[in-house]
Amino acid sequence: MKQIGIHWNWVLRGDQAMILVYNPLKSQYSYDTAGALRSAGTQTITLPANFSGEQVQVWLAFISDNGKTVSTSVFAGVTTVL
Repeated sequence: MKQIGIHWNWVLRGDQAMILVYNPLKSQYSYDTAGALRSAGTQTITLPANFSGEQVQVWLAFISDNGKTVSTSVFAGVTTVL
């Protein structure tokens, strides 16, 4: 398994990060809908080992404490999985 980290610097609430990583070469994705609190400012996600060396697209959103409100997702960029 491989991991990538995502970092942010805006702290507004106690909501949680939701991260989706898409590998267009394989048409596969990994996600975590119960990530770190926004106040943590960082989240790590474990990816399949077969993503190694390939470029992936990273998306980030947040979900409220009670699970009733979800932000619009934001494209966080493209990175190569090491």
